[in-house]
Amino acid sequence: MKTAVVVITLLLAALILGGCASDQGVEKRAIFIGADITGSNTESEKNVSKGIAEEIVDRERGQARILIYRFAHQSEKLYEDLPRDSQGMWSTVDNDVVASKAAEKKTYWAPMLNEICRKAASYDKPFGVILLTDGECHDSKATTKAAAKLAENKKLSVVLVAPVINQSGIRSKIEATLEPLGNKLVISGLDDRGFGIQKFREMEIR
Repeated sequence: MKTAVVVITLLLAALILGGCASDQGVEKRAIFIGADITGSNTESEKNVSKGIAEEIVDRERGQARILIYRFAHQSEKLYEDLPRDSQGMWSTVDNDVVASKAAEKKTYWAPMLNEICRKAASYDKPFGVILLTDGECHDSKATTKAAAKLAENKKLSVVLVAPVINQSGIRSKIEATLEPLGNKLVISGLDDRGFGIQKFREMEIR
């Protein structure tokens, strides 16, 4: 009888451990968050950016791999696989994103997009991209090439650019620069950021 109990206990333990191992081996979809830290982004705009990321990350709750970058004239990865709640995440990155300001005033998007291309190439699951920026881009031609390369990845679900400033023509410039992304591109501003968040959620989970 004791032998039978031991055998059953060992079998249950094997099943539990096997289940845990299989869960750990399951690759999750990814969300790349790139934060523009150039001087044109005010602290209040960065706080809006933070709010956008918080809302999206909160919904994931461990369902996605979160990668956070900051960019100005080049791209720098800050964190990967942070706590899956916004409070835990932003208590870690607040100083590196919201309080950070690059000496370089010009914003270059291509290094950020190229880095995402390289990283996402090894993923088998869908991924979404969030560019937290006021919309200024000083390397449009290189960014268009990078966007075309990114669009070639069939796992790409959506690219959200927000919160874009309300200046005349800024959205049309972004649309032209990121034209290779087609209908996977979503742009929202300070006033309609709720629309951007909702569209990202709808498209990211397809």
